[in-house]
Amino acid sequence: MRTRTLLPTAFVLLLPFSGCVYYNSIYNAERELSRAEALRRGGFDASAEALYEAALRKAAAGYRKDPGGEWAAEALFIGGRAALELGKAARAEAFLAASSEIARAAGHEEMALEATVYRARALARMGRSFAALEVLTPSLNRLDPSPAVATGYLTRARIRLERGMTEGADRDLTTAAAVGPEYALDAAMIRMALAIERRRSDWAFDAAEDMLVVSGAHWRSEAFIALLRQGAAEDALEPALRMLVETRRSGWPPAERDRIRLAAARLLYQRGDTAVGLSVAGELAIVSDVAGEARFWIATERITQVREAGELPGLRDFLRPASDHAGAAELSEKIDGLLSLMEGAASDPVALFAAAELAREGLDADLLARTLFIAFADLDPAGPWAGKSLLAALALTPDSEAASLASRLDTMRDDPYLLAATGSPAQDELEALEAELDRRMLGLRAG
Repeated sequence: MRTRTLLPTAFVLLLPFSGCVYYNSIYNAERELSRAEALRRGGFDASAEALYEAALRKAAAGYRKDPGGEWAAEALFIGGRAALELGKAARAEAFLAASSEIARAAGHEEMALEATVYRARALARMGRSFAALEVLTPSLNRLDPSPAVATGYLTRARIRLERGMTEGADRDLTTAAAVGPEYALDAAMIRMALAIERRRSDWAFDAAEDMLVVSGAHWRSEAFIALLRQGAAEDALEPALRMLVETRRSGWPPAERDRIRLAAARLLYQRGDTAVGLSVAGELAIVSDVAGEARFWIATERITQVREAGELPGLRDFLRPASDHAGAAELSEKIDGLLSLMEGAASDPVALFAAAELAREGLDADLLARTLFIAFADLDPAGPWAGKSLLAALALTPDSEAASLASRLDTMRDDPYLLAATGSPAQDELEALEAELDRRMLGLRAG
């Protein structure tokens, strides 16, 4: 931060008490702002927000203690920057405009220019992009490279990109990126966001490449993955996703690089390229720092295609090496529970119905659930819950395959569940059946 160096401790001790309190408020605000910025660069946005709030509060308190004091411009500068990071653009703009005016009057021209640069960012956030450019460009031309300058170039790049001025925006992003890794990261994120919005595959590809070479960018991997998910439906993102899944080397630690590869593989799968998505995830599931997550995702996709309970033991074995992954462990436990219910069906057929419900509600395995609901109805076609089971199966059946189930249900017109479905419920009988089914299923789950 380009504020003046704050007073040394030995000098502070000579200040009157009120002056000491005034100085300390501003010093503490500056310290909180620096800590917040370090946390944000590290990807700890929630912790950073609390410190930005503290910086704003302390800077405002320091300014109120002596609005005409020597450190008033610094207090407003710190408070304005903190407010800006908190999304309080109007308040930030007011603070920074006042800071610039006070600093210029006191002969601190560099600080006045930097306050103006941050003010331009606030104006842009408020939708006043023309006003932002009007004050920003003259200030940038008079400043040496610094965090404020990088912020200014990023601000101007956003405005230019929004206006379709891509060549000038590209120069601004390149200039900002040269100031330091954190600004190179911001530049890449801006390129990616605009690439998605404007459906520009070349921008998206360049942004993804830039992200991978920025030292320390892995701390923002969650935000980067969120951007990829946001634009996954856009064709413009596909070349970047294909490049990301093939990445073997980057400036990122292997674990974070593999997280990006897995995220890109999942997005390609969702776009319809299931072969590449599963191939890359399968590779990562064998040996990588995201092996557990990869196995869990593959299993959750495979289970949606399972039609017979006999396929589940193989899926459980696939998950076994990922036992330390919470999601994989939970899925394995549910598979065990379903198989246990299947074994119990020989002594109590209701266990088969319970297994079908677990497949549908606990495993998202609708195809398997349909098979089990039909199997339960086949086991006791005249039983009290055959209609309920067939109706559940019908709800999971595509229209093109529903005719046979519909015909079967048509022969069960006196079934209480069918009567309820067609608007003529036998309420007392239905309630008694539901209570008995709940009792028996509860006993099965407890056992």
